[in-house]
This record gives sequence, C-alpha cells and structure tokens, in this order.
Amino acid sequence: MKLCIPTADDRGLEGRVSEHFGRAPYFTVVDTNSGRTEIVANANAEHAHGECGGWDALLTLPLDAVVCRGVGRRAHDRLAEHGLMVLATDASDVSGVVEAFRAGEVKEMVPHGPGHRHGHHA
Repeated sequence: MKLCIPTADDRGLEGRVSEHFGRAPYFTVVDTNSGRTEIVANANAEHAHGECGGWDALLTLPLDAVVCRGVGRRAHDRLAEHGLMVLATDASDVSGVVEAFRAGEVKEMVPHGPGHRHGHHA
C-alpha cells in the first residue's frame, strides 16, 4: 500500500510528521510493501487558512491513503473524492507511522465539527 505522510523535512523514514496536512513542507510517500520512499515538495506550504491546494499534484500519484495528524474539512473531502483513505496518526516520525499502519493502529478520520477532522472511531 502507498501511504502519503505530510512531513516537516525530507529525511525519508526518519522524517518528522507535520502537524497539519496542507502546511507541510514535504510529503513522504512510502510503499509499505517494498519500504521505498519518495519525497514530494509542497509548492503551497505557506498559504492562508482555508486555501490549501498546492498539494493537488499528489492526486496524480498512485496513492492509497494519506496518514496525518490533522486536515481541514475541504482537503479531507477532496482526498476522499479521489478515492484516498484519510487516516489519523499520533506517530512523530514516518517510520512510526508505517509501524502503526502495519499494526492496524491508524484510524479513519471522521467529521468533528465544521473545522478540522481528527482520528476517532466512527
């Protein structure tokens, strides 16, 4: 499975998970079968609140899921519309996200009011 994880740096499996999807400077794509990683720069990391969208290039990649700490409602819905699962994590680095994913410890994000979505059981 190919996971996309918003990261604060470009250190691959050692990368630090960004606190918010749209403002992440990088996206680390990990193939959980092969362990291969790819780093994609976020061209729109600095944007006004609610104006995420520079990450649209991700939608052209062969991804299965986005795993993050938080994501805005519009970004969540756009990802879901493109068939991507949106999963929540508390892991601090990419390798921790992969371990949590393999252990079944990441949960699907569900609505939590009109703003952001966070990982909780549905």
